[in-house]
Amino acid sequence: MLDYNIGSNPQETEIGYPASGSLVEFLIEKYGMKIIPRLDKKAIDPITKTEIIKLEDEWLGWLHKKKAPKGTF
Repeated sequence: MLDYNIGSNPQETEIGYPASGSLVEFLIEKYGMKIIPRLDKKAIDPITKTEIIKLEDEWLGWLHKKKAPKGTF
């Protein structure tokens, strides 16, 4: 997700907005609404690449479970 330049490429834009919304939904579910004011560049800059990869893995796992047919997990 960090490599996407939303707005410059129509395919990335088409994917980027729903994916971003899904990531925000995941963050709110995991951390609560208190995370919203922290979702700015200053708060995200100190996060290491390892932490971002871990968070992305958690988000993708959450998304997979959320979208999987009932009874799959």
